[in-house]
Amino acid sequence: MKPRDKELKALLREHPEDLAALREMIELLMESERFDEATKWIAQAIKVAPDDPTFVLLQADVSLANGELDACEEAIDAAESLGADVYGIDMVRAALAASHDDPEEAANCYERALESRPDDMDAMFGLAAALEVLDESEDAMERYEAVLKADPSHVDARLGVGRTLMALGRFDRAKFHFEKAAAERPSDPEAICGVAEVLFEMGSDEEALATLERFLEAQPDAVDALALISELYDQLQYADDAIAYARRWVKAAPEDPIARNRLAQLLWLDHNEREAVEQARRVLALDSDDLDARMLLAQIAVSLEQREEAERHLDVIDAVERNPSAMVLRGMLERRDGKLAQAIELAEEAIEESPDLPEAWELMRDLLEQQGSMEDACDAARHVVRVESENADARLCLGRLLLITGDRAGAEAELQELDRLDPEAATLLRDALQRGPSGDRA
Repeated sequence: MKPRDKELKALLREHPEDLAALREMIELLMESERFDEATKWIAQAIKVAPDDPTFVLLQADVSLANGELDACEEAIDAAESLGADVYGIDMVRAALAASHDDPEEAANCYERALESRPDDMDAMFGLAAALEVLDESEDAMERYEAVLKADPSHVDARLGVGRTLMALGRFDRAKFHFEKAAAERPSDPEAICGVAEVLFEMGSDEEALATLERFLEAQPDAVDALALISELYDQLQYADDAIAYARRWVKAAPEDPIARNRLAQLLWLDHNEREAVEQARRVLALDSDDLDARMLLAQIAVSLEQREEAERHLDVIDAVERNPSAMVLRGMLERRDGKLAQAIELAEEAIEESPDLPEAWELMRDLLEQQGSMEDACDAARHVVRVESENADARLCLGRLLLITGDRAGAEAELQELDRLDPEAATLLRDALQRGPSGDRA
């Protein structure tokens, strides 16, 4: 038996004005993502029925799928002027808004579509996805659950329920949904990654890693799984494993800037500046506008005291956006040149732009200590610990500054935290406490 598209082509050769056959052919081609062919048949359909908005709206769908957003907008307007179905207009406008990274407008369009068709699952699912992007996890979960109630086999809705439950910290229920999704679609990386991520959040580190490793044995180039397992190993401070899986990620997706940037970051943290620079430069060869790669190259240049190289990358970043991390790096350059006032001003700007940026408070802490303003330095150190409570280095600095400013009880409280986080750092602070404020340089 011939494939359906061949049957339709044969039919349309004999009856080129058969609108039902034209529509079926177009929808078939769109389902198989053969958009160029679909465009040709849409043009034929519009020629046959120029006043039928159905095919103009299909042209909007195809334009959107091809990333031709302006053409999509024009087709929507044309279909609307021809009296296209309101539901269809709202659905395409919602997808267009999502492509423009405007989830709020997408949600509004899906809500209007649901006013026309309250039980439409596509509109319900689209609204749930838009609400999830807006971090309205509770509402998004309810919408995903409504889709799932109408169609228990809707795996994407089940994954949405799992993601939103995890965002809400309801890990047991999230695990149930991810595991069910994985059972229904065992080759889906998102389902497996969901299981692994929720296991990790629940403290089952080894089980999470084993889940990903088993999946990667079957699908060694699954980039989502490679990215997640590299991240988990990094969080567990297994640098070699994190780098190894990041290398596999890059090998599986050599033109993915996210993969190369991640590998570059891990290499830099592992003190392999040479290869980190090489990977970041490869990202820029793929996309000269990639700000993450430029930021990393600027950070490395600052650490290597290569001011001209650092400023070259920072200038590019500053031309695009006000980036508080770039302000911190410029502050570090000014500090190195002995310009404390300018460095403090840059740290203040960074903090004003991003009040929870730990490196901005770290710079401020170090500058104030260098200036001799120990009480203020202590306050800045408290901000660092507030933002990064599990950072042993930050707690060691705070403990040392508390001791210098005469707050021995505060320093002892930090020592208790360091005993839990990092015994070596705890030993340094304990020695400083034994010596007293005169031996503050622990």
